[in-house]
Amino acid sequence: MIKVKAIPAIFVGIMIGGIFAISFQPNIINEVAKSDGNYLKSSYMGVINTMTGDVNFTEENAKINDVFEITEGNRSGLLKSGGM
Repeated sequence: MIKVKAIPAIFVGIMIGGIFAISFQPNIINEVAKSDGNYLKSSYMGVINTMTGDVNFTEENAKINDVFEITEGNRSGLLKSGGM
């Protein structure tokens, strides 16, 4: 098995995730970018906004909103249970 340093592996994972989001979820990219103009610019802004900030979606179904509602305290608890 090949060992890879953490930072390059995370960077490659982020880039692949961005490429897949641009390819398979263009409507979500436009929603995150808050733009309907040039798709290349929207794609760039959507991926950068996702990597650097908080992205929240509101669903019409209240049950789904309750499932994905994670408060700051719970989020830090998840990180601690994961050994981070």
